[in-house]
Amino acid sequence: EKQSHKIITNVIGQHRIFLSLGNLFVPSKMSQSPLSPNSLDINAVVELLYGFPVDGDVASESMDGLGGRGPSKLTKVMFGSKGRSMTLVLKQTRLPERSKLYGLTREVDFYTRHKNEVDFLAFLPQVYGAVKTEEGKKHILMECLQFGRELGCYFGPGSPLNWNRKDDLSTGMTSAQCAKLAFESIAKLHGKYWNSNDELLSLKWLRGSEFRRGENEKGFLALQSYSSGIWSQIRDGQMVKAWDPFVCALLDASFSRVSWEVFQKQWRKIPQTFVHGDFHPGNAYLCKDGTLKIIDWEMVGVGSGPQDLGQFVISHMDPDERRSAESILLSTYLGCLGASAYNYSPEQLKADYSMGGACRWLWFLPVLSNLPTFGEKEMMFFVQQVGEFCRDHGISPENVEMPRV
Repeated sequence: EKQSHKIITNVIGQHRIFLSLGNLFVPSKMSQSPLSPNSLDINAVVELLYGFPVDGDVASESMDGLGGRGPSKLTKVMFGSKGRSMTLVLKQTRLPERSKLYGLTREVDFYTRHKNEVDFLAFLPQVYGAVKTEEGKKHILMECLQFGRELGCYFGPGSPLNWNRKDDLSTGMTSAQCAKLAFESIAKLHGKYWNSNDELLSLKWLRGSEFRRGENEKGFLALQSYSSGIWSQIRDGQMVKAWDPFVCALLDASFSRVSWEVFQKQWRKIPQTFVHGDFHPGNAYLCKDGTLKIIDWEMVGVGSGPQDLGQFVISHMDPDERRSAESILLSTYLGCLGASAYNYSPEQLKADYSMGGACRWLWFLPVLSNLPTFGEKEMMFFVQQVGEFCRDHGISPENVEMPRV
């Protein structure tokens, strides 16, 4: 079902052009900033960027297929000024209740914190404004990456990202080259906050920080129970009968080891940093100039950096291509971490990458199976990916750790 998202324009005072955000906005006075919880002043944005006002119409277009039926909706905002055309993207909350429940407005906090970080501008989209409300609503105005290409395009027809894609998938880049770009980019973020536990744990909006402060045991167990509860419901169902028995045994063993006390010991043994939390090729865009932009920071949290890497390659990288490129990818990442990780060994990196990626995906598998957008074919793909990865890295029902939430 397609729903068009209409943005209403209003001319106020000295030709100020406002866009209503949903049905919230009833203009009564001039906006003092480009973006507020209730309004977006396009004219102020254009003046900020170009130094002259909007002199044409403002149009909008729903970006169906991007944002899907998830908690966020995307709208393309197009306008002209002094003969130039400009396109921005407005990201808003689709389901405020779900957004509030899972803390998805943390994306606003992340962009706000790093808006002036020169090192991060290379891999983050340009954000012109970001606000949130206590009710779980958020509005983020950012650059449009329409001239870039989703990194998933380069992972071949075997990836679910490309099963229904109509554009040409023949490119000169391999999935290994794309993964290398992604690892180099995320290493800048990981290295910046590597083992900065005091700083990380002070950020109350950061996913997982409260658990590492020893707070909210009930919330930690609830997140684990959410996935394990789904697993209990589908464990003996028709769909799971076709799954790899090895992966089923991994899920059984991993959920059986959920423990708040063990978690408090485990995380202290692993260097902590900022993690994306949903790191996969569909959340990255390759721009025409060869730079990579990583998007969708709704799940940003504190955790193991190499866990992001494992999550990335399991998600869509062909196992044979992963095997041939894995050592180079990990050594590239280690070299990009910087001086903060000077005593982090290749052996520890591989161990954290293997267990982190596997246990993150063991939490994901039941959750994804419960979503309407993931059918049996998609689930069989991801189950196979997890099984191949765990076998390659010696992760078994005997040594697997609890899922990573």
